[in-house]
Amino acid sequence: MVKNEKGEKCPTWDMATWEGYDIDPVWMKRVHEVVDYVIDQGMYCILNVHHDTGDYSTSWLRADADNYEQNHERFEAIWRQIAEEFKDYDDHLLFEGYNEMLDKFGSWGYASLMNPTGYDEDYARSSNKALNDYAQSFVNVVRSTGGNNLYRNLVVNTYCGTSGGMEPLTEIKVPQDEVDGHLLIGVHAYYTFASLETNKNTFDNTIQDLNTYLVPKGVPIIVSEWGTNEKKENREAACDFAHYFMEKTRANGLAVFDWSGVVSYGKFRSLPAFDHSAFVVATMKGYYGDNYEPVLLTRDDYDDEGKRKQFVHTVEYNTKWSELNLFSDDVPLKMKNYKGLRVVFAEPVSNDNFHIKVYGDDNTVEDYLGLETGLTTTILFKPAKFTKNVTRVTLQYNKEGTEQAKVVSAWLIRQDGTEEYSDLSTFWGCTITSKEPYVTGISNVTIDWTVSNTRIFNLAGQRLSKPQKGINIIEGKKVVVK
Repeated sequence: MVKNEKGEKCPTWDMATWEGYDIDPVWMKRVHEVVDYVIDQGMYCILNVHHDTGDYSTSWLRADADNYEQNHERFEAIWRQIAEEFKDYDDHLLFEGYNEMLDKFGSWGYASLMNPTGYDEDYARSSNKALNDYAQSFVNVVRSTGGNNLYRNLVVNTYCGTSGGMEPLTEIKVPQDEVDGHLLIGVHAYYTFASLETNKNTFDNTIQDLNTYLVPKGVPIIVSEWGTNEKKENREAACDFAHYFMEKTRANGLAVFDWSGVVSYGKFRSLPAFDHSAFVVATMKGYYGDNYEPVLLTRDDYDDEGKRKQFVHTVEYNTKWSELNLFSDDVPLKMKNYKGLRVVFAEPVSNDNFHIKVYGDDNTVEDYLGLETGLTTTILFKPAKFTKNVTRVTLQYNKEGTEQAKVVSAWLIRQDGTEEYSDLSTFWGCTITSKEPYVTGISNVTIDWTVSNTRIFNLAGQRLSKPQKGINIIEGKKVVVK
């Protein structure tokens, strides 16, 4: 047994039990699914071989000559399978050959640092050559699979991802490539927070090292991981440093990827919300400028059951053809993923005055006339008309004069029937004049069921000795017990 960074015992993986070179098809399918999640949101995705390196018990790739000799065929086989799987994807998908590759001693910083007999210049040179050999193997294999992989952007990392210090930056060799302009070098930059001034000085030295040793190699540089600890006692200073870091990396032409845990963890890791939103705001302002005002979801936007809190949006329609956005985003809805939309009202609206309008690619438009009676209307997109994407969905007022609607929420319906919250926004000719908490009419009640002769039944009409979780009939009233 070994211990992880928290001191917890965890099993050691016996690499001798790994036979063959084939990737588990179930695992590949899952990776494919996650890659699609990212790209379908209009983002770029970097796919890499991650914890196969580093000082994890599962690491089998080392910046070591003997390791390369023993494992390069398996490494190449893995990348050949990955490259074949994704060869038809466009430039929204990048490949990164390996993550933080260390020498056989597990040296962080630079090769041979943790050598028990002391730093060995010859071994360090051999270690860096092995790293470069793995990088060259990665590039050769991906390019050999053809398709879009002939021009795919590929990332290779410095020794252990080091961003400072001369040796790791000078010793990395840009792989030979069949095409020009499609290789990047990745580095990592982590800072244990000391003080704002100390962190700034350390980062300034990092920028100087990158400009002195790495930039002259002539390929773009990305900071593929960066972060600093944002504990409660230093959060304000950490925010200031995040702002400085983003401002300076942008000024130096560096693309950066946050790895500091600002997305919620623990009990609300499952929510699309931020644990430390102030840090995110500081990061975004550092990149976009102080006039940028992002709107971020936090834990407070969700109830105790993890459901998005509901509000009544009072919408004033000021003229004919006014439109409220039920869905609007820079990234369109892909018809392969979504099939419709459901809108919820706090009060019924006139079916004669409103309709839902859907916009798609190539100026495709469809009016869904006649809202359903009651407080909910559901529409299904027409596949024959919207063959690829839906770009916007609106609630349109189609009469002369003015009108008011009380809209609670809109929900995008995925192909599997699950739903996704969609933010409301004004498009043209209308304004949201108020936003108040949505009260459904269901209130909490207290019933003392321990009183003798209290009548409790389930929905099947069977009498119960005490309430059960779910819907009960208690003293003739329908009661939800949590």
